[in-house]
Amino acid sequence: MKDKLIKKFVDRMMAFVNTKGVTAIKDGIVFSMPLLIVGSIFLILANLPVPALATMLETSGITPVLNQAIGATFNISAIVTVIGIAYT
Repeated sequence: MKDKLIKKFVDRMMAFVNTKGVTAIKDGIVFSMPLLIVGSIFLILANLPVPALATMLETSGITPVLNQAIGATFNISAIVTVIGIAYT
């Protein structure tokens, strides 16, 4: 009984996942993944959990530059995602 229910559920979910719209959204997000990874690296560097390193970055003026890089990469990744969704 349980296997039959799972098979029905999986079949319906796969029918939904394989629709054109869901596939386009998935491909668009995968298309922008490299930019999201780069932006995440900048985000980690700008918000280090070590107080001494965070203070050093703040006093040297690197944190505002990293914050600009974060904003730029995430904004560009949004545009790339839209282009990727529209392309597929």
